[in-house]
Amino acid sequence: MTIRTAFQNLCRFFAVAALLALSVPAWAVAPAPTQYRADVVSKGSGETTSYRFYSGDRMFRMDTQEAQVITRLDRRLVWIVQPGEKMYMEQPFRPEKANPLVAQQDEGVSVNRQKMGAEVVNGVATEKWKVTVQSAKGGTQTFLQWIDPKTGIAMRTADPAGKWSQELKNLQVGPQPAGLFEVPKGYQKMTVPGM
Repeated sequence: MTIRTAFQNLCRFFAVAALLALSVPAWAVAPAPTQYRADVVSKGSGETTSYRFYSGDRMFRMDTQEAQVITRLDRRLVWIVQPGEKMYMEQPFRPEKANPLVAQQDEGVSVNRQKMGAEVVNGVATEKWKVTVQSAKGGTQTFLQWIDPKTGIAMRTADPAGKWSQELKNLQVGPQPAGLFEVPKGYQKMTVPGM
């Protein structure tokens, strides 16, 4: 696998994770976003993937086997860090590439939320919601979320038809070290031609 292919795969993988992570604060009926870390199990297209996820103050980090993906909303940047090579790549954060509905959150997006009951997900009491998001341009998405009403954290997000799901395990709520969301010192910036 070439560096370019690996980079594109990581970007696609991250886009799904970012969409689900970013959808919670904007659409949940809950307090302000909470800092936490958790193990995430993501299922879809016949594959199961696990990674560690950190949520800071407008910062996110996802640790996969291949790399660490750090998203800085405050700087509108994504860094893909490869510890084995002590290298990193930098890309602008473009939520509209992950999903056009995210780009339209502030203009012309309507969100319909229907409470469907209460369930316990991995030891956390949650409220189950059916969420339908529609853009002014006609795009529509429907998904299910199991939200912890105390923190606003989505313990599970899933496609109603069962095509994909994402679930948090080993949740630890609390402030996250700022260093988690920085490229380590001494790492070399790598550029990928054509990216």
